[in-house]
Amino acid sequence: MEDSAFPNTEVGKDEEELELTLNEKLKKYNPEFPEVELVFYFGAHFTEADVEDMKPILDISDIFIPEIVGYGEDDLSLLQKGCFGLIPKEEIINEYPTNSPFYRALIAELYNSDKYIGFIDLARGDPLLGETIKVINESDPIKNETDLDQAKIRYLENTKKLVNLILKREKMIVDRLPKEIVKITKKFGNLLGKEQLRCLVFMGTDHNSLYYENFQSDPDAVPFQEKAEYPGFNSKLMMLIRKGKEPGESLILRAMFEIEIQGYLVPKFRHSGISGKDMIGYIKRLINIFSDAELGNVFERKNEGFINVWREKMEEKGFKLADTKEGLLKFIKK
Repeated sequence: MEDSAFPNTEVGKDEEELELTLNEKLKKYNPEFPEVELVFYFGAHFTEADVEDMKPILDISDIFIPEIVGYGEDDLSLLQKGCFGLIPKEEIINEYPTNSPFYRALIAELYNSDKYIGFIDLARGDPLLGETIKVINESDPIKNETDLDQAKIRYLENTKKLVNLILKREKMIVDRLPKEIVKITKKFGNLLGKEQLRCLVFMGTDHNSLYYENFQSDPDAVPFQEKAEYPGFNSKLMMLIRKGKEPGESLILRAMFEIEIQGYLVPKFRHSGISGKDMIGYIKRLINIFSDAELGNVFERKNEGFINVWREKMEEKGFKLADTKEGLLKFIKK
């Protein structure tokens, strides 16, 4: 996706461009370009509460570039109209193509905010998006495999494929970022009259290496969180793969269970006020009650109903699977 904002140059691709900071790239296009502070926010995007965690930095940002895949230009136009309050809030919430409680809450938060929106992720119809969805759909060995060792092998293979696709995606995002900022300022010329702009980029927790690998040396780019967090087993698994390290079998096993339990609990608690970070923390604690051998036993009995067996095993340990927000938070604090 090339943009004529940078004529006769492919920003971020050649060696010279890679050495430039974001503001140097922008001023290469226009010497009068405002100084841009680039802020990265990495967080969960499961529940409505996850939007609340982002509000402090979102409220003071001029440009907002969220992690959104499968979009079209019509979606960007609709969201931008909502930010300017040009259409009723209910209309944009109902028309924007998402059932995600997080994104519906985010759309409501952006309404009438005067934020300028940019999309730089995988657009609708992008082949890389199709590949990613295919790998994610195949990454459910607890349901699809009958042998535990084979399930762990399969899950690791699929996670490696997913990490490779994420790296391609992030490379594309890094390349598109300065172009999108210029595109926004060309569309809304009033931004060029400001002395400084703050651009907030929101990505899921698993993408925080995007900052550390590409922007840490840029004095104008900062992470909103002081240090990267890897709260869950899958985040740790992907981090190790990114670093070229082979994860241990226990981590692979626990990552598999994390995905399975997450698939049950996230829909249950999406509207409860529980944040995604607390949700993953709860699931991690649940799994750590059990030894690898005990998890293996749950896998062997999965045909009896995975969650039913999980509840039974928890009760044998003197615990109950949380059914309320209060019960979940109480368990985390034990």
